[in-house]
Amino acid sequence: MYLRRLCLVNFRNQEKFQAEFDRTNIILGANATGKTSIIEAIYLLSTSKSFRTKESEDLIFFLHPFAKAIGDIEEDERKFNLEIILKRDQGSKKRLKINGKPRRIISMLGLFQTVLFTPETLSIVSGSPSMRRRSLDILLSSISRKYAATLLSFLKIIRQRNRLLFKIKESNKGVATLDVFDPSFISTSEYLQKTREIFLKQINGFLPEKLQIEYLPSPRHDLKKILKENRQKEMEFGFSLFGPQKDDFIFLFKDRPLSLFGSRGEIREGAILFKLAEWEFIRKTTGFLPVLLLDDMFSELDRSKRAKIEELLKQGQTILTSTSLSYLSPKIISKSKVIELK
Repeated sequence: MYLRRLCLVNFRNQEKFQAEFDRTNIILGANATGKTSIIEAIYLLSTSKSFRTKESEDLIFFLHPFAKAIGDIEEDERKFNLEIILKRDQGSKKRLKINGKPRRIISMLGLFQTVLFTPETLSIVSGSPSMRRRSLDILLSSISRKYAATLLSFLKIIRQRNRLLFKIKESNKGVATLDVFDPSFISTSEYLQKTREIFLKQINGFLPEKLQIEYLPSPRHDLKKILKENRQKEMEFGFSLFGPQKDDFIFLFKDRPLSLFGSRGEIREGAILFKLAEWEFIRKTTGFLPVLLLDDMFSELDRSKRAKIEELLKQGQTILTSTSLSYLSPKIISKSKVIELK
């Protein structure tokens, strides 16, 4: 799988950008020249999400009415074009075109696979549960449209359920209506949690034995029973206390929580091994080599950890950013197309 061409219009600080890509590509430039914006746009074309913000309006260049990200993708002998348009006067809602034809956003998921490394990636081990949940949801949505559709349904249901619980807390009205939401809340929750559990077990198969992931669903068992037992408690708090929105997963290094007992180097290595396992999982399950996106990673790593990532550069397409070529080996530079930003 290859990204052959990328065109950006009013995307972040890139008013107009266009480039063609080879197998290995280095986007070179000083800070604030828009390197990360290019990686962000490619990731958007892959997942429909930004890894920097949840607000689509942030992606539109200051005072401009719209933004576009357009990519030409090649997959074996198949070629297609993806275009995402954001319009400020439409609430920055994302619009999708595939080969020039309007399509629903969910139609793009799974068409263009990427694996992203950023300095923030390294905090997945010790970062917040919400960060881990979001990364898991984006990945699973990109490889399963059913998961993506179920997640969207769940998010709508829980927003409605939380509004109702808050109303009950404030006015004690609408208690009976909870019975209407609970069946769909439970069914979507169980699907999401089962899918997450299966995926993380599979990911463990791509990790070394000393590093494993433990899934922590909320609750551990029988959501229907737990909701019934805690109905009064949820009404007193005014929001949902159990469900996928409370899930987490932790990294265990030699059976001990890595975030608590690991050194800084071990935590970083755990994060890198997780992303490498993600790359291998996508390759095995889809049959395609995902495009590797590296945003200013080499300046963050020591030589041994750079070597782990450099091994992937030999297999598929890589697009990386750097402020200096000095962070990269001469061997990589000699085989790369350098796109310099001013």
